[in-house]
Amino acid sequence: MGRATGSIRTSGCKWLQYNYGPGLVPEEGPGPFATWRYRHLLPTSGGPVRYSLPIGGAPLFLARALRAALGTPSLWVKDETCGSTASNKDRATALVIEDGLRHGLDTITTASTGNTGVARAFAAAVAGMRASIFVSIDCQEDKLALMTQAGAWVFQVPDGYAAAVDGKRPDHR
Repeated sequence: MGRATGSIRTSGCKWLQYNYGPGLVPEEGPGPFATWRYRHLLPTSGGPVRYSLPIGGAPLFLARALRAALGTPSLWVKDETCGSTASNKDRATALVIEDGLRHGLDTITTASTGNTGVARAFAAAVAGMRASIFVSIDCQEDKLALMTQAGAWVFQVPDGYAAAVDGKRPDHR
């Protein structure tokens, strides 16, 4: 989707940095292996899909040694790292963003321990929305870096995930 603009090394891993934005989404829309092929099963109304970042279609790999070791002849390994944000959190995020776009919203908010925040931050950037993400103070630094690189406003909450959930609710401000 985005163009790699560099990389950072954190927590012993190399993370590619991408240039994300609404102008990077192909005009032809999501491909045939995207989540939207199941649209009739999802809680969305009719009309065109507005969030066009391809989601889903993670490849399955044959795991012969693992099959043999576990005695499970039909075991496959699904590689979620091939997705937009290397997480299965992209699927639920696609529904959140699509619903927000359908309702004319310009900002989304979420509480996260890491992966959901990263997925929402990048999805919001692609959709041209703002993201406000509440995390606990012990959220991994690499996750915080990815959220902020995507342009999210990240708020660290000192009392853990439950407090982060409460922090994102309008009635708790």
